[in-house]
Amino acid sequence: MRLLKISLLLICAFALSGCFETEFDFKTVVKPNGTVLRTTTLDGRGASLFKLPNEAGWKSKTWETKGENALIPLTEYHGRLEGDFRAGQAILPDYQFDVPKISESWSGKENKKLGDAGIKPPFDRNIFSRNQIHIHRVQGLLTTTTVYEEIFQNANVIPILMMDLKEEIRKQSENKGQSFQESELEDLARLRLEEEILPQIRFKSQIELPGQVVSNNGNPEGKNKVTWKFTMKDFQAGYSIYTLRATSRMFRPAAVLFFAAVGFLVLFMSVLILIGMSKFRSSPSDSQSKKKGPKKSED
Repeated sequence: MRLLKISLLLICAFALSGCFETEFDFKTVVKPNGTVLRTTTLDGRGASLFKLPNEAGWKSKTWETKGENALIPLTEYHGRLEGDFRAGQAILPDYQFDVPKISESWSGKENKKLGDAGIKPPFDRNIFSRNQIHIHRVQGLLTTTTVYEEIFQNANVIPILMMDLKEEIRKQSENKGQSFQESELEDLARLRLEEEILPQIRFKSQIELPGQVVSNNGNPEGKNKVTWKFTMKDFQAGYSIYTLRATSRMFRPAAVLFFAAVGFLVLFMSVLILIGMSKFRSSPSDSQSKKKGPKKSED
């Protein structure tokens, strides 16, 4: 009987899980001179929950589409971002929950519930799901090393989802004349979170680095590309963090040419010195004749 109740609740919850369905596709290209080109796309029913940056360096476009031939037309949201950043310029997040927009509809009761859970305002600081992009270059004597790290972080997002899921399950069960204990609600909410909500937020990220990739935690493609595919369910530490890393190294053409020219010049000068020394060095016979002096004539 309990299994039947759980099955009915999961079926009723399917529409809710679809509201979070979103796909992110990130493409990053780091040029040999350090310039970074970033292209971001997001699509899905849950894409409206995320905001696009409008700061300097970004160009964005958003639109909506509605499904056809459906009893309930589903609206999908789309966004496209293009960023062009010079070497060393900070790249602001291009994946971020729109907390100010979402929290506008929260009532005083909901704010109190958040406060009781230890989540205090300002909510845009204490509640977030966003990324941080770090790209820096290290100039060596002959090589340039490019280090890329991108960190996806959640703060207080999972606890809020769990609260909403438990409340939704409680209402659905009461409408059907059913009831669950608190531990059962926790288990059901956790199950829906892990099996229906988090897998619906999907990510694909690809980076192209100058030179040869020497280390990464993704899937290498060729000598200078790395790709990652993951969902929010793959986040670690209580679904709070996921990190992408890649490092590449390339020879500096100007430095290689300079040191090659210096080496050739040193070699050339060494040869000239050796030739000069051999040319002006006295032969052994000449040295001996000088020591003996001129022969005396016989009477």
